[in-house]
Amino acid sequence: MEHENDRQALCETFRLIAGLFLTEPDVSIVKDLHDSMIIESSASLDEISYDFENLFFDPVDRLLPYESFYSEFEGIIETPNSITESLYSAYLQEGLIMDENMNISPDHISAELYFISYLIETSRLASLHQFLDLHAVKWIPNFCDDLFENAKTDFYRELASITKDLVLNEYEELSS
Repeated sequence: MEHENDRQALCETFRLIAGLFLTEPDVSIVKDLHDSMIIESSASLDEISYDFENLFFDPVDRLLPYESFYSEFEGIIETPNSITESLYSAYLQEGLIMDENMNISPDHISAELYFISYLIETSRLASLHQFLDLHAVKWIPNFCDDLFENAKTDFYRELASITKDLVLNEYEELSS
């Protein structure tokens, strides 16, 4: 039972973190993250909001939280379309269809983190290991390193560290 509760908490943590890459957090989310000791930030909500806008929406220096961008950047010989198709296939194979109204690419970090959460929640550990190996582990740690380096607040530096650690720890646990 304890292991099941740990897996459920892990699932919820992945889901919560996925949301933090989609929209800037409001005061209740920041408070919940602080109260649960997931992220302990001294930054104000205004500072966090400003950092979010600069990190993800600045027209010049924004970070691109997409696997296709990081694969291309790392010289991996895959086209953005092949990565997107591979992800659609992985999602569909597990019974998920991306809602076209979501306005999010399947290779966005949030989509991949939500999918990881789903695989944990449904105890599809072989599929999770394969997904981490073929997708998440290949680019999310590098993205998180970039996020850590570019963040102006401890909130986003901690988010980067936690996300990277969660992905790598889950992969290592499933690989052993």
